[in-house]
Amino acid sequence: MTNERNLATAREYCAHARASRVGVYATLGALCATLLLLQAFGLWNDSYAYNEHGRLAAGLIKITRADFSPFRVNPPLPDMVGALPARLLGAESPKRSELNLAPFARTEYGAGSWFLEHNADHFLYLRLGRLCELLFSLVGALACFYYARWLFGDVSGLIACGLWCFSPYILGFGRLVCPDVPSAALGVAAVGVFHYWLSSRTQGALVASGLLLGLAELCKYTLIVFYPLFFILWLVYRSRDLLRNGIRAWLRECGALFFYVFTLSALVINMGYLFERTCAPLGEYRFQSKLFSGAETLGEVSGQGGNRFINTPLAKIPVPLPYNYVLGIDTQRIDFENGMPSYWRGDWRQHGWALYYANAALVKTPVGALALLALALGLTARRGAYRLARRDELVLWAPGLAIFFLVSSQTGFSIHSRYIIPALPTFFIATSRVGRLFSHTRALPAPRRLRVARVFALLATLCLALEVLAVYPHEVSFFNRLTPLLNPSRPYARLPRNEERSPLLRAKNWLTAGSYAAPRQFLDSNLDWGVEEYRLAQWLRKRPDLDYLNVTLWSEGWREIHKEFAEHVSELGFAQPYWHAISVNCLYERDETHRYLWKKEPEAIIGYSIYVYRVDPKVDRPSY
Repeated sequence: MTNERNLATAREYCAHARASRVGVYATLGALCATLLLLQAFGLWNDSYAYNEHGRLAAGLIKITRADFSPFRVNPPLPDMVGALPARLLGAESPKRSELNLAPFARTEYGAGSWFLEHNADHFLYLRLGRLCELLFSLVGALACFYYARWLFGDVSGLIACGLWCFSPYILGFGRLVCPDVPSAALGVAAVGVFHYWLSSRTQGALVASGLLLGLAELCKYTLIVFYPLFFILWLVYRSRDLLRNGIRAWLRECGALFFYVFTLSALVINMGYLFERTCAPLGEYRFQSKLFSGAETLGEVSGQGGNRFINTPLAKIPVPLPYNYVLGIDTQRIDFENGMPSYWRGDWRQHGWALYYANAALVKTPVGALALLALALGLTARRGAYRLARRDELVLWAPGLAIFFLVSSQTGFSIHSRYIIPALPTFFIATSRVGRLFSHTRALPAPRRLRVARVFALLATLCLALEVLAVYPHEVSFFNRLTPLLNPSRPYARLPRNEERSPLLRAKNWLTAGSYAAPRQFLDSNLDWGVEEYRLAQWLRKRPDLDYLNVTLWSEGWREIHKEFAEHVSELGFAQPYWHAISVNCLYERDETHRYLWKKEPEAIIGYSIYVYRVDPKVDRPSY
């Protein structure tokens, strides 16, 4: 009788486990499908992001001509994936000789314009290329799920996946031909498999980690920080084993780490560049940055470049990396050394701020996600059941924090908060430990504090979803409700009056108030990266009273606006009333050319980033 009861209990447990597994994977599928559908519908009406046409052209040149000099400031994988449909459909790409460029000129700018002029179907190529980029978003969602599930359980895996799928950064930038989300997706996959190897010592995991690390390095140079970081994490994680297993076993594993992770990833990088001048001596390189050329200032670097190693013993050492991979690091370094005009909290500088990215993370993360992170940190501090072993916590947190501090330390300019996207999965997975709140057996009565924590987590999750959906499909411009509270005295352009009394619309306006107040804090790709121009065209088509039009936009979308509305574009020197559609980046530009528009109420705001005014020169007296 006892055996029959035990058998029945076992069968009931197995049936419950199967049902639970089916529910987990069904929820995972729903989250991934939601992510892909939101991104697919959004990208169809997004116009070219700033210099996205240059990325398409650069990827096309790399595929067709094996020339990796265009857009060398980033590794080639995302650009090549985005350009693959254009290549298959026979798009034309320029030769370097057709662009009349100097040896170190940035090829992508001229190549992008050439691509638009010589390919009538360029917008079709853009859309199909963006659809290909969604593969990286899917990889990131699955990597977050499996990594968090391994650490904290099924519910935590779903929470980590949900945080990825409903992140404004992922939704907005993941559907563009852009390296940030691909690097985040492949980076978290590499870290997760590496962490699994540290715990299990499985050789297959070590090999997979090396392959994934190489693919991640083909997306963004920031992830170079993983090489020293992985070694340091291994040293800390295996410090106990040094005394237990002896120095020989320790050295053997160190050799396996270098061979399977570092050497294998370097091989993947070289394959991505088709072994372009791999192992060229260091002395053959010609650098433009102060760091590598040895010049005191950028003005002292000759037109042919320099090399601080050329008269040293290091000059003959072969560099086991592709030629343009190394030059890309040098090109990126030039931008930081030279500095760029940077805007933060109403101030302009020629260099950046160390706290810029921390502030951006605060205001561009949904309040619901911040609440979940705070809950996770509180649970970690007070309850041992929500904590991992110290060394596992170190491996979990270190990659994201390392990327965050590396980016923050580069203060040559502070323009794009999207540079922190590769660090986000760390915080998604660390936050997902709140899933353990829901892992207790249902038959046991939940303590009052546990019930309160569960309700708080559910409300925060609901708030997160509402915040993101309220701003859709303009996630690039997302700012949370904390934004109007920071720097409230900063003056900014007037907003249109909302006379709509619909409760639903009022709720939406309340949720999206941060995006309207964003110019107090940030500009550029944080708010307007040029993706709203086609939506502006849709708005203009509905205006039967459209007469004279002036357009001041941020990206290549102005080409299509001028082409479609050419008969309305004003060439009369603005002697009579006209419509003026202006990007928020231009409205707040440093020289205050368009400051006179701040006192006017706009007729409309397109996606939080394009302001449309009706201007009367005799009344408004703009100064040109």
